[in-house]
Amino acid sequence: MNVEVKEKEVLFFFFSIFFQFSLSNYVIFCILVIVVKNSIKVEVVIMISKLLKLCKRQEKRRKIGIGVGVFVLLLLVVLIPMSLASLDPVRMVTILSENANYESKDPTSFKIEKSGKWTAKGEAEITFDLETVLKTKYKYTDILLVLDTSGSMVGSKLDRLKGDAIELINSLIHDNGNKAGIITFDTTSTIVSGLTDNKDSLVEMIQNLTTGETTNYYQAFENVDEILKNYTKENDRQFIVLFLTDGYPNEETPNEVGQYKYLKDTYPFITINGIQYEMGQTLLDPIKKVTDVQYIASM
Repeated sequence: MNVEVKEKEVLFFFFSIFFQFSLSNYVIFCILVIVVKNSIKVEVVIMISKLLKLCKRQEKRRKIGIGVGVFVLLLLVVLIPMSLASLDPVRMVTILSENANYESKDPTSFKIEKSGKWTAKGEAEITFDLETVLKTKYKYTDILLVLDTSGSMVGSKLDRLKGDAIELINSLIHDNGNKAGIITFDTTSTIVSGLTDNKDSLVEMIQNLTTGETTNYYQAFENVDEILKNYTKENDRQFIVLFLTDGYPNEETPNEVGQYKYLKDTYPFITINGIQYEMGQTLLDPIKKVTDVQYIASM
């Protein structure tokens, strides 16, 4: 085709193309206007039109490619550190009392241990363990551990019970005249050890504890009576019963209430402390009815 196109028609044509493009093509458009003013042929105009459309498609692809590339890069920057970041250990901190020596078990001394473990990125479980040495008017302490070994204590509960009991024995008995005894109960009750200051023997007996079946408070208090029948109270010694259970009594109940009252009337010098183990955060009546002071313990 050799037909020339009028200048106004060509300009109108290029303006229609220009407004479909981004301002980044403005320079190209200006060059085309200059060419048109020199009466360019229609074939060239059509060719340039195709060129502009091709540029437009290439620009779109470039922008999309850059957008996807940036998005993928951001994902890599954010996700890779999260997935590969190591969970640094939480440092254990120990705090000892200053005015009283905990290592020598001075009365009123204490030790606090803070430890922790990461449970997820940015989340940690912190544990505080407090150990104290009480100051009392007595020089010596006799403790009778009455431990629930019913079926519900199987597994991790029994392991935790053993660990806590051994820790108590190690804290109580260190060539200072204190003594401890052990009674266990499930469907029946057993005197594992009378009062003794043989720490190694007590620890070994605790390590060998196993679980039974149901829960019988009454038989446990019967055996407390058996221990106390042969006990001679001394003015400088205190006697504490530590009664630990994780379940309701379901054998010979409610005879345990009468037996508790009998013990308190017959041996007024004893203190019976109850530990409610893994049974919620509300003190339960069956435990309150057979103990002087109650505590809640959880794993």
